[in-house]
Amino acid sequence: MNIFTNTTSTADIDPIEVVRRELSRRVTPARKAHIERVTTLLEGLTERFDLDVAAARLAGLAHDLDRDIPSWTAFALVSDWRLPVQPIERRHPKMLHGAITAARLRRRYGVTSDSVISAVRHHTLGDPSLDDLGLALFVADFCEPGRRHSGTGNAREILALPSLEQMVCRIIEFNERRFGPLEEPTAQLYARLQGD
Repeated sequence: MNIFTNTTSTADIDPIEVVRRELSRRVTPARKAHIERVTTLLEGLTERFDLDVAAARLAGLAHDLDRDIPSWTAFALVSDWRLPVQPIERRHPKMLHGAITAARLRRRYGVTSDSVISAVRHHTLGDPSLDDLGLALFVADFCEPGRRHSGTGNAREILALPSLEQMVCRIIEFNERRFGPLEEPTAQLYARLQGD
């Protein structure tokens, strides 16, 4: 799968290395460590569920590329790039990073894979349109070992489930107990997965 194009030559450009270099400039050391743990877990899920390794690696490395930008920068990019966002993302600007990074991947880095773009865009709230890569990133971001909220036992239980769909449903149920009513795209994803 070709996940990256460029106006020059794709033969000389490795999108994963481009994102790795950007990470060193754009995120804090703690965020970079989180991204590396998510990517490692995502690669394990990729092997287990027979997903595209390069796409998963790129999505894992890129998912929080813009997580550390200031709120005013996030709002400016959303406005300049005319990005559609959820009401909760406007109320909590740190949540805008998925939309911004997805747009950056397509606009600035030439990524053409809709699967990668969607996975990165929706890794926080989920979305009913997510494919298996998106579901796997959603799981990896929640279950990575450095997350305090998931707890080692909870993450192990989730990762032991037999399907990505069941893992995502368990995470959504956990989040609903923790935070209250689900946001619309999360509720729609849950309903889709329950219907599968």
